[in-house]
Amino acid sequence: AKAAEDAPPSSRCAPGWHAYGAGERPARLQLDLSTVKLQAVEVSGDYNIWFGRYSGERGYARSAPAATRCHLDTDAGLTIADHTESNAPLCLHFAHGACGYGKNCNFRHRAPLEADESSGETRVDIFGRERHATFRDDMGGVGSWQRDQRTLYIGRVCVTGAEAEVHATVWNHFSEWGEIEYCRVLMTKGCAFVSYRLRCAAEFAKEAMADQALEKDEQLNLRWASEDPNPRAKTERLRLSAKLLLDAMRARGHAPPDGGAEPYAHGYADEADEQDAKRARGEDGSVVALPAKPRTRAEAEAEAAELAAAAAEEVEAEAALAAAQQELQAVSKLDSILGRIDAGHPDETDEVDEIPPRARSHSIGARALAARDDDAAPPGVDQPPAAWPAPSGAHAETPLLP
Repeated sequence: AKAAEDAPPSSRCAPGWHAYGAGERPARLQLDLSTVKLQAVEVSGDYNIWFGRYSGERGYARSAPAATRCHLDTDAGLTIADHTESNAPLCLHFAHGACGYGKNCNFRHRAPLEADESSGETRVDIFGRERHATFRDDMGGVGSWQRDQRTLYIGRVCVTGAEAEVHATVWNHFSEWGEIEYCRVLMTKGCAFVSYRLRCAAEFAKEAMADQALEKDEQLNLRWASEDPNPRAKTERLRLSAKLLLDAMRARGHAPPDGGAEPYAHGYADEADEQDAKRARGEDGSVVALPAKPRTRAEAEAEAAELAAAAAEEVEAEAALAAAQQELQAVSKLDSILGRIDAGHPDETDEVDEIPPRARSHSIGARALAARDDDAAPPGVDQPPAAWPAPSGAHAETPLLP
């Protein structure tokens, strides 16, 4: 027992206790509880754990600026949890910079590591809080376990300086909590988006930077970012999720070793819907993004003229098709009237005047040809075709159909 006590702390601690220069020192006391005067909150009603406020409180009221802040280089260190519990979550008060227990805390005082990403439970976050099936309406709170969310929305960013300066400021403050894959600042909207490589790092940064200030006297508003609808962003998320899953399976011996094809290395099926310039591939099969080719004014005008001519041709073709269909309907109607005449119902021929003369002549000529080819008289006529009288009147000059 004495030998175990004399052993260095690194041999007695659970795996993953070290982080960002913490060394083997004990965790620092961030807040002296003896000097803090606690006051009861004057509220009425029940506390809503979903929205984080009491019933009756205004949801749009802005919270007070953060009075404390976590500094990993001075606050991180060993606690009781590093010696007793290997799967203890991180301390939420430590992330806020307001833990009053220091080395006697039952939670860990360090930054999230990659081991926390693979060994952690999917239904709880890095602080041990249970995540929900869906996000809150305001995209705040713990988050959802159905989506591997690693991107933060940062509102109320002061953008008075140059864009490069604001980008560097956001990057420096948020890179303290983990490795950043993507950072973008929208100067016109006063907000930024930061995407971490690990989900646990995004969860820690969301709590550590809530209501904090950057270089100016702003008060940051942190929320979970909505899902990016960009197909390439979806491909990247699928690739990273599959890679993390394979790494976890390989660590436990349930997957083949390295050397196989990287999952989603060439994208997925939705990329087939993109333009040819966006899905061009090189000799090795990798996706090559071709540069956009500028067009001159003359080329744009020529393309517009071609489109207008094509539209005019389409209109003409539709008009011709409508006319042909109307003529076909008229011929069919005339054939029906003549059929009723042959059947001995002449009183039902009032619709003849509505049929165009051209369609009427076509139908009469077709019936005459049929009678001539059959060498027989129409119904009700006893004379042969040679003895028929010549047509007169409106149908005297009507040619027979070939």
